[in-house]
Amino acid sequence: RIFPPLRWISLIRRACLRRIERAFASPASPGGLSPEGAIFEALVLGERSRMDAETTLALQKTGLYHLFAISGAHIALVSALLFLVFSMARIPERPAYAILLVLLVFYGFLVEGRASVVRAVIMAAAFIIGKLFWKDVHLLNTISLGALAILIVRPYQLFDAGFQLTFAATFGLILFYPPIRDALPKLPLKITDLLALSIAAQAAVAPIVALTFHRVIFSGLILNLIGIRV
Repeated sequence: RIFPPLRWISLIRRACLRRIERAFASPASPGGLSPEGAIFEALVLGERSRMDAETTLALQKTGLYHLFAISGAHIALVSALLFLVFSMARIPERPAYAILLVLLVFYGFLVEGRASVVRAVIMAAAFIIGKLFWKDVHLLNTISLGALAILIVRPYQLFDAGFQLTFAATFGLILFYPPIRDALPKLPLKITDLLALSIAAQAAVAPIVALTFHRVIFSGLILNLIGIRV
């Protein structure tokens, strides 16, 4: 029997999917979903099953497919937007972190708790809990705690490519982003920061991608920069 709260979340998810279907109905096939709607579903709810094969293949070849898998970047964006709302509502910092923690867990269930989402939510939760109990939190400590929590429950995740890529990218951003940003020329529109983020993440995951998928996509550096900016 499904635990009632999970059933409610499932009902909310289905209601969101139906709303997307109505807003992005396909004119070519009655009752179908347009390509734009399929992409929106993937970005917001992690539902990638209705993206057509041509779009999926193109995203894989360009190294942009990860942007459509809900993971750390999406959780960070959702957290930033929610925290902005809390700030505008003048909610004190500690209650804001507590509310954010609850909403992130809810969102994790809303997108059906995929492995990449679970990892991202655990990492975010470790950081938020640290901020609730201590004023200063070291990112490496919280992320390491998140990885440890996952491996205690599921040790075999250590050999999962998604686990490796998620934490490699995160550690790459923490360790490589500051020196790369400082070494790059200062460009307008925060291009320097975005380029440093892209280079740091790509440099960290490139060995794993090469070993696991037997490919290294250099175009991903620029395309990820454009994709993140958009």
